[in-house]
Amino acid sequence: MVPEGYGVRGLHAMTTIQNIINFLHAENDLILFTNNAYSEIITRAVPITESKSGDISFCGYTAREPKRALLESKASLLLIDRNISFDKDAIAKSGINAIIMCDNARLSFIHVVTQFFSPPPLKAEIHPTAVISSSAIIASDVHIGAYSTIGENVSIGSGCVIHSNVHIYNGVQILKNVTIHSGVIIGADGFGYQRDTSNKLIKFPQIGNVIIENDVEIGANTCIDRATLGSTHVCEGVKIDNFVHIAHNVYIGKHTAVTAHVMFAGGVKIGEYSWIAPSSSFRDRLTVGNKVTIGIGSVVVKNVPHNITVLGVPAREYSKKNNEKQLQYKDI
Repeated sequence: MVPEGYGVRGLHAMTTIQNIINFLHAENDLILFTNNAYSEIITRAVPITESKSGDISFCGYTAREPKRALLESKASLLLIDRNISFDKDAIAKSGINAIIMCDNARLSFIHVVTQFFSPPPLKAEIHPTAVISSSAIIASDVHIGAYSTIGENVSIGSGCVIHSNVHIYNGVQILKNVTIHSGVIIGADGFGYQRDTSNKLIKFPQIGNVIIENDVEIGANTCIDRATLGSTHVCEGVKIDNFVHIAHNVYIGKHTAVTAHVMFAGGVKIGEYSWIAPSSSFRDRLTVGNKVTIGIGSVVVKNVPHNITVLGVPAREYSKKNNEKQLQYKDI
């Protein structure tokens, strides 16, 4: 019997079904198929299509053919959305020991994986190969990985994790609990030029900074340019994927998700709680509202109001007519 809580996290994690039930407060949402299910040891969290005895997995309403996935699963414990119907007798024959019905199985699974199976946090330490300016202010519990560089007058708050080969230029302000993955560059000059009378490109001095608020995560190889004047600003809880370009003076509102290969030109303002799909791009100085969804590969050339979905080239508002399959588009 594993003690209350969990064993070593990561590749060699283990806990029991009982511990997971207790953690989720799920006794009233439990369906048992074997008498000894409570003491069953769970060692892996895996996709439902790869699950075997000793595993935990989940099935949400967006799954492809959820009923088939349930019947083919060999997991010892499954978390399932309440609105998915299934044949209990058929499930009982599959080898599943227990099911927990959830309001949001994917979210519950995330909580379980974080609690029982995620590797321990990185130690608060600065790798000896990192290059840190003497004027930088860094909290005592920050992790800075190998070959990263921290410029002059940078501030990095408590709980931040800076992975290897990250380059943070002068004057960048990073608040608390920010994770920055390898290859990220923050605070490089924005792309600002003016032609003179002989038609040569003259650089506009890039003398602003970058502000990264609490609980932001920045994916590998993303670039966030400093402002020309003022600040490029990434607000609380924003999640940024790999290979994203954020130009000078961009503002991204709190808890917005920015996925891979997105390009924001200078001065774009993105609202709160929005979703920016992969490979979308934005003309300079646009304003995008709150709770907006930008479809994959969209080219946004006009301002976008709150609470709508836009997609296409150029991006236009998208909707379904009377919940039918007929799609409706109109200019924004």
